[in-house]
Amino acid sequence: MLLRDDILLGKLLVNAEYVTQEQIEECVQSQQEGGEERPIGQLLVEKGYLTDTELADLLDIQQEYMRQLSDQLAGTGTRPPGTVKAVKPTPARAETADEVTIPDIKGYKILRVLGRGTMGIVYRAKQLSMDRDVAIKVLSPRFAQNQSFVARFKMEARASARLNHPHIVQGMDVGEENGQHYFIMEYVDGRRVGDILRRGGAMDERRSTQMVLQISRALEHAHRFGIVHRDIKPDNIILTHDVTLTHDHTAKLCDLGLVRWSKEDSKVFQHEGRVGTPHYMSPEQVNSDDEIDTRSDIYSLGATFYHMVVGQVPFDGATVEEVLRAHCEAPLVPPGVRNPGISQKVEYVVIKMLARRKEDRYQTPKELVMDLGLVLNGMAPKGMAEAAKAPPPRLPSRPTPRISRTATRWQKARPLRRPRSGGTPERGSPREKG
Repeated sequence: MLLRDDILLGKLLVNAEYVTQEQIEECVQSQQEGGEERPIGQLLVEKGYLTDTELADLLDIQQEYMRQLSDQLAGTGTRPPGTVKAVKPTPARAETADEVTIPDIKGYKILRVLGRGTMGIVYRAKQLSMDRDVAIKVLSPRFAQNQSFVARFKMEARASARLNHPHIVQGMDVGEENGQHYFIMEYVDGRRVGDILRRGGAMDERRSTQMVLQISRALEHAHRFGIVHRDIKPDNIILTHDVTLTHDHTAKLCDLGLVRWSKEDSKVFQHEGRVGTPHYMSPEQVNSDDEIDTRSDIYSLGATFYHMVVGQVPFDGATVEEVLRAHCEAPLVPPGVRNPGISQKVEYVVIKMLARRKEDRYQTPKELVMDLGLVLNGMAPKGMAEAAKAPPPRLPSRPTPRISRTATRWQKARPLRRPRSGGTPERGSPREKG
């Protein structure tokens, strides 16, 4: 017999679209066949339909639901019974499964919708042959008939597969089935930095610096292959729960939907115009410069770094055009002005990353990696340290006072005085009497 809490949790899970009704029924059947009153949430986790984190979130929602229901029964609630709606704590970009046709890809079992990328829907799925969770990105039907979008989609898959790096979401396979273009990538259990920032406030400086260092290493790896991401932003950085010897988290760069591989690729996207996300676009992206390189990614990562340690974007405006114009014309408010708690070392790095002229930024991700490593070890960034060692600028020379021949080496000559009447000018004290 199902417990009341299990029935309620099942309804919340289906309404919030964490799982399907069929998956709930499958767990109910397992519960009945086993003869054990094991919680349905535990069975969903064991079958891979939920993560421990997702279950914890839903149990919190269930508790809040019961509190509100209790208030209603006691006459203190404002809503009629049965109208309390569960709110799913997912990224702002997530879609419901009803908005798209669930793909049928051989060898994979679709579990749920994770969210939307630049051009497609991302699903969590089970790879049946390896019994592991993966993410599957499917090109949206409205783009599937456009060969330019198909080419870009395949390029994203190709770049993701080639960039084998611990801080880049790994691509695994690409294909087409039943007219649907898809590619398979590793499933990353974690939160997007954008979701953390949307809660408001700045993030911890050291933790932010560690994350930016990890993404800088990812850019350094991409730079070796001549790949420019072109859409670095908080929503494209996933913070996992992996623990290493030096960090309590791992940052991974995802969504290579706007990646540019080389100059040869420009003929595929020759009419694409301005691309990127306004609050994090470099000035050269705003101006649709064809010669965009890794320094543009460094700028976008700098805008992300600024947002993380300050709690607000470096440039804002009432419209998209105002934001874009600000990137090219408005003076940058130093991070320390908006958040006095930021160290001078971190502020130096952020400002250099956000230099308007790309020639004034870090020229390669490797330079950035070095400075971030120095900061995390309590030392000054290279450029900041060199500036401190440089001799102070020479001031304009002042007129040298005239020294009397008869004066001692420490005495300055006194000014000449005109006599009160006739005679030669006196030197020193007034004319003696007598």
